[in-house]
Amino acid sequence: MQNNQRFRSLGLLVAGALLSQAALGAEPASATAELRGCVRASGPLPAGLKAVAIAVTQTPPEQHPLPFNGACYAATLPKGIYLVRADAPGLVGKAPLVQLNAPAQRDLKLIPEKGSNPALADRLAELARADQDARQNIDLANPAAIKKMIETDKQNQKELRRILETYGWPDAELVGYAGAHHAWLLVQHAPDQVIKRLLPAMKAAAERGDLYAGNVALNIDRVLVSEGKKQLYGSQFRQTQSGGLQVQPIEDPKHLDERRAKMGMEPFAQYRAMVMQANQAPKQR
Repeated sequence: MQNNQRFRSLGLLVAGALLSQAALGAEPASATAELRGCVRASGPLPAGLKAVAIAVTQTPPEQHPLPFNGACYAATLPKGIYLVRADAPGLVGKAPLVQLNAPAQRDLKLIPEKGSNPALADRLAELARADQDARQNIDLANPAAIKKMIETDKQNQKELRRILETYGWPDAELVGYAGAHHAWLLVQHAPDQVIKRLLPAMKAAAERGDLYAGNVALNIDRVLVSEGKKQLYGSQFRQTQSGGLQVQPIEDPKHLDERRAKMGMEPFAQYRAMVMQANQAPKQR
């Protein structure tokens, strides 16, 4: 009986040792995954086609060229959040952000740089340029400069309403990726109720890859804060009485950086430092 007990004990010790050795010798979890996809065009695949996967949450964003075999590409990359972009002379293709934790596929469709309506793309570019010119190095102590900015916004919003009534949300196929971004930029200086009304269209655009998801996250936060709710991505700050900035309340702050990463945004601490630094910069008088 005692011998049987010793054999059982010895067997447990040997089994435990084998399990420990197996654990020690186990392959570590891979830090890479394969990203693959194909590029479509309205005609033959153009010469000079290049594609890149951009690790958007790295600073600075690291670019990984994607090698082609015919119309398709495949590359093994470090796990992370990527924006996939393809370029050929006069053509651009983008895909929605991909969280590369396992093998994934992102196909791209090449479209003209200015979409199917170049005139509208040019008009959006003009409006966006006026928007930025009115804010470039603005002297907040100058009533004339403030008045000019307000008047520019009023005219831009009037024109944007006309565009939306005529075309709906201007997607990338209509005005190109730059044109879609210009439309988003104009919305930033619209009233909160306008942003809320256009938010579903902008979310859909981000899901297609027309808009950068991190930009749409700013809209989501702004609408939530305007309704007295907690923001999701930590993008909204308020001015304090001392002239500093304080972040608005955040929903589930423990998982904030996870949510930001999925939208292609940098960690919150890095973003906060950038916002604070910008607020402390000398203001033009």
